[in-house]
Amino acid sequence: MYFSASTQTPTEYTPEHGWVIELQDAKKAAKKAKGSAKDDDDNALQILAQFRVARAYHKLRQYKACKAASSLCLALKPHVEHKKLLMKFRSDADAYLNQKDPVLQFDNDLKKTHADFMAGRREVNGVLSPHSIIRNTNRLQACAIMGDVQNLEIAIKYGAALDFPFFSQKWLDQVYRSGGKERFGYLKEVVPSDNTALLLVCALLCQTQVNLETKLIVMNEDLRETVENLVECAEVLIMLGADVKRKLRLHPRNDDVDDLLITNFHQRDFGGKSVIELVERSRQPRLAKAIRAMMTDDLKIANAYCRCGSRLRWRDCHAGGPDEEDSHHTTSFKGKLCFRYSPMARCPCDLTEKPYFDCCWNSGKRIHCFDDTTTYKEPKMRCETGEKVLNMVNTMRSTKGGGVFWSKIFEHVGKGGWLEMVKISWDAIYLHLTKEEREKSLIDTYDRKVYIGVLERLETPRVWSGVHWNTGESELLEEVKNWNEALERYCDDQGLNGEARRTIVKRHAASPLAPCGCYSCNKVEKKVKSLRLCSRCKAIAYCDRNCQKEDWRRHKLVCGKQDENEVLNAILDAFN
Repeated sequence: MYFSASTQTPTEYTPEHGWVIELQDAKKAAKKAKGSAKDDDDNALQILAQFRVARAYHKLRQYKACKAASSLCLALKPHVEHKKLLMKFRSDADAYLNQKDPVLQFDNDLKKTHADFMAGRREVNGVLSPHSIIRNTNRLQACAIMGDVQNLEIAIKYGAALDFPFFSQKWLDQVYRSGGKERFGYLKEVVPSDNTALLLVCALLCQTQVNLETKLIVMNEDLRETVENLVECAEVLIMLGADVKRKLRLHPRNDDVDDLLITNFHQRDFGGKSVIELVERSRQPRLAKAIRAMMTDDLKIANAYCRCGSRLRWRDCHAGGPDEEDSHHTTSFKGKLCFRYSPMARCPCDLTEKPYFDCCWNSGKRIHCFDDTTTYKEPKMRCETGEKVLNMVNTMRSTKGGGVFWSKIFEHVGKGGWLEMVKISWDAIYLHLTKEEREKSLIDTYDRKVYIGVLERLETPRVWSGVHWNTGESELLEEVKNWNEALERYCDDQGLNGEARRTIVKRHAASPLAPCGCYSCNKVEKKVKSLRLCSRCKAIAYCDRNCQKEDWRRHKLVCGKQDENEVLNAILDAFN
């Protein structure tokens, strides 16, 4: 049976602003206590802070981190009461992490495709199940049918829509009318169109109950485990806010179609039954209790689980901040109650690969909610940070660059503002660069942490875009010297030595030798300032006239067309 941790920790403590804020505060306290530990009193503070971290991770069901935090706290030799709780935290984490996967092994396990979902290369609602019995269903439906609650919660964490059927009857009818019957005809026979994950799992529970009552099957340990897994999946879906009034739709019965699942649903006359009716027929008190807790919009707002996988109410989890009352839902979608987009999914601003909570969650007054039926995420409404970064990226991509220009920005925003500008725009710039731009800028060779660490150690930080081309020779040599000295200081501060240090220095050291500005040319000048500047804008340089002519199609879009002060003001407006 899948491990199901209680949503209540073995203590009565409830943080005022939710467990996510508690975890953040506990981490800060642990870091501060570790840095100042000198006597027994300081050690006691460190133990308490680390215990708070482990407890918060346990409450949030982040078991891998919980296990590590619990082990760290146990190593500090805590009080016997804390020790018992920490042992339980670690035991729960082991039970969750060591559970066996279901019989079905997905070809593209959700736990292994985190990077694809966060980078936007794959859409979780568009992942088809590869299994023959449950073919043509999306991943959420497949997980529910198999009782795979771990992958089901992971799919929801990455933004899966609870009531999205993948193949809708409306879509199938449109395909048929447009002449696609021959190509997609098989879908009408095998796809339970318009049916959600919750409907399918409740129908399966109904079928099992009917088979038990008619003595077609006998309850045994394996079947009991399967039923409990299915019930857990259904309970999670209900408590997250899945539609319990939706009815099961079955295509006309066809004995020639080898689809055992749908054939059995026909035989039991499940068609037209709602989730509420199916739950009543399945005789599952846990599900009946969950439905009662979510019957009205007011109850849903009060009791719905956060979508991060914690199984905590929104107000006890990611929407528990002091300024976040009623920030986890909206009725702006034609009066329909919709909950906030998953805090762990890729941020809806689509400008970074960060989770929503770490990017634009607290930006501005607008929140991104999610229609579970259509997967609609308010695409026309960008959050404040998203707008800021997008405006900055678009403006920076059209600038002439250069040392004097970026120095003017530094004068306006100061060192702190400059570093903040680099931090928030790094991911956005990278994602919007073409393959050629990435290769030319060498951005793939830089480590963001190292790059920003060097900038922090410079008296006057700068971006190296265009510096080689329109900076005087003496100033350029001075800039290179300052950068490389700051790089060495960074390595000293990080305690880097030997091969590790040589690798960092090799990747990030500055050179006064400029590259050719043509994207198809990989040459670098052999003598400082030997390349030929564009005579019009003097912001880019080339090996020879051939390279300049080849690059003109790209460069002419920005060559001398923008006034430096206008660009400066645009970037500052975007940042501020």
